[in-house]
Amino acid sequence: MPGLLARLRRGTSDFLRLTRFFQSQADPWERLAIRVAARAFGLASERQFLDYLDGPSRVPIASLEDLCNWLRDCEALDDQTLFFQADFWQHPVTFEHLRKGDCEDHALWAWRQLHRLGFHPLFMAGLWNDTAHAWVTFEDRGAPILLESTAKSGPLTQPLPSVRDRYCPALAVDVSGRTFVYQGYPRFLAAARPTLPPR
Repeated sequence: MPGLLARLRRGTSDFLRLTRFFQSQADPWERLAIRVAARAFGLASERQFLDYLDGPSRVPIASLEDLCNWLRDCEALDDQTLFFQADFWQHPVTFEHLRKGDCEDHALWAWRQLHRLGFHPLFMAGLWNDTAHAWVTFEDRGAPILLESTAKSGPLTQPLPSVRDRYCPALAVDVSGRTFVYQGYPRFLAAARPTLPPR
């Protein structure tokens, strides 16, 4: 019983923290460190995020340039086309084999490889031009960078301040498993809700 009461107290405390956080209606990039279930990131997000870091990589990546070049040669395909499912999250090892996938498959692979290169990346879910999307952010020599892992032309990495207005973050996870919710989460939820046909 004491464990249950502690969980209820913690849950109530988290709820109150989130309520206060969203009442401030600040910059969509403002975040709160709070425990978030993996499933909140997407319908098919069923693994713990640290599982995506497991397993050997068959792709020799020695630099950020190597990472971007490898991703650029991968094919961006939606899950319905590739797996005949509305949503399917590949493990990065599978993505290396297929070299095809949607935004979260590309972003999870980049997140894992950036970590192996010594960066401290965040896997992010939210909206890009009002469409559900996944991407990665990290710091390089103190500068915040956004990595658009599905880009096939132009640079994959850009200074975050120059592109932040095109992205509305909702959730993020770091390589230690710590999760964050962003001020953009309510907008993400509203966009993710299916619209009902008129009566």
